[in-house]
Amino acid sequence: MPSAGDSSALRRLAISFGKGLAFSFAVKLTGDAMRPRTETTLPAKLPTAGPDRIEPRIEQPAGPTAAAMAQIDQRVILAIVSAMEKRLNEHAAQVEQRIARIESSVARRIEQETSALRAQVVAMQREFAQSVAGIVAEQVAAQVAELTRAMDAAVQARRYRDESPAADPDGAG
Repeated sequence: MPSAGDSSALRRLAISFGKGLAFSFAVKLTGDAMRPRTETTLPAKLPTAGPDRIEPRIEQPAGPTAAAMAQIDQRVILAIVSAMEKRLNEHAAQVEQRIARIESSVARRIEQETSALRAQVVAMQREFAQSVAGIVAEQVAAQVAELTRAMDAAVQARRYRDESPAADPDGAG
């Protein structure tokens, strides 16, 4: 039967596994976010205006800066990690509940099996006691019969001796 320490060990193992999974996921995301982007997106339609209109566009970045992207990626990563951690905690709680239900069902099953085993032992002891009582009764009956025969034989011998004429001391018989 598992002890109470086993369930907390399983819980710690599940939490550690979840944290490791979340960490590896975060490392993967940050690795992708920290890599410099080599592709640049060109507008689908190039402007037809003169160089004075093109130069401001070239000097201004087309979107957020790399630092802003890293900060956005960091926020996304933190949101994902916190969501995964929340889900792992929920899952750990569900696993704890399942373990508790299994432990209680195992305890009930053990109690049922123990009760059934006790009943069998009591029945076996009754059968044994009845067998011993039967054997003792047979032995007592055999000894009583033997003693009764010996007593009957002694009584018969005495009666025969008392009734026989040769046993008469007066000779009157």
